[in-house]
Amino acid sequence: MTTDYRIEIRGRVSDRSLGPYIDEFAISRSTRSTTLSGRIRDPAHLHGVVAHLTGIGLELISVQPLGRGDDARADPGGSEAERGSHSK
Repeated sequence: MTTDYRIEIRGRVSDRSLGPYIDEFAISRSTRSTTLSGRIRDPAHLHGVVAHLTGIGLELISVQPLGRGDDARADPGGSEAERGSHSK
């Protein structure tokens, strides 16, 4: 069963650092944080995402479940919301 999550990371994180997750999550950036919003398939998937982010030295501010994927949609909010785009 999938669950929508919002993962907030301290600082403005580059697309390169988010590499494997760039197409999997909606990404929004502000001057102080980067937020990933999207569906997590299961606990192993969540663990893998968190392990990747912390493994490359990023500081997580929060990891919040938003609801079941069947019932809720992630709302990335914030500024510069990007959904699967690679603007360069």
